[in-house]
Amino acid sequence: MKLLGCLFVLFCTLPAEATLVVFQWTPQIIYLAADSLTLKVRSNKIIGVDACKLHQQGDIVFTIVGINDDPSMKIDLVTIAKQAAHMNGTIEEKLSAFDKLARTPIERLLHAGLAVQKVGPDIVLDSINIVFVSIREHALARKEYSRQGRTTVTAGQTIVYGVGGGRLPVTDYTSIGVYVEAQAAVDRDPVLSRAEGVPFIAGFLKAQIAHEQARLQQHQIPRVGGSICILQITGGTAARVTGYQKPCPDISRQGPVFPN
Repeated sequence: MKLLGCLFVLFCTLPAEATLVVFQWTPQIIYLAADSLTLKVRSNKIIGVDACKLHQQGDIVFTIVGINDDPSMKIDLVTIAKQAAHMNGTIEEKLSAFDKLARTPIERLLHAGLAVQKVGPDIVLDSINIVFVSIREHALARKEYSRQGRTTVTAGQTIVYGVGGGRLPVTDYTSIGVYVEAQAAVDRDPVLSRAEGVPFIAGFLKAQIAHEQARLQQHQIPRVGGSICILQITGGTAARVTGYQKPCPDISRQGPVFPN
């Protein structure tokens, strides 16, 4: 088992999003998983809300690592992602449509995110990532937006996992978000390090959540937590893996539920 950690540690803004997402593409199956703790800033305090972070619009399942929305700025990236996913075209074309619609709102959100550090000084607020999965094409695409300093926001290259057309047939697990302690658990636990598929993904997420709960004893804000949502995409169907989480509203109506 090999896990690729992306070069970003924590994503959070107004509202704040401290997230752990893990995905894996293989020719037979795609896994996409996330925790469900959403942090929101209210009256100069950070509060936690349990909400599924995986969404589906037609052929596309997606998640946003970082900011999802800011009502005060009238920006909702989930709605923008659904608009892009609803368009015709390949997964590359749909993610390109998201980029065109979301680039300016993302820049505004990342600039506004500096204010959250006054509430949670140990929270880094400099990146947003979007992950699209095409059920029909059996492909996964991701893109990172990052703030450099206080003013400059840059968009990274779109990376697409799949077969043909310049896509990467890379089958390693990839983590985005808060995952340092989970990776340490993999390094020291031979059982977890040898696990594959759902057992590995669930164990990886649970290891980070356990560490975040321990932060409460130190009067620190948990950045990851709540229930775990795991999707598996195979045979033209996206379905929740049962036994880990409450149903995701956007996903629970789509296709059969695979057994644990």
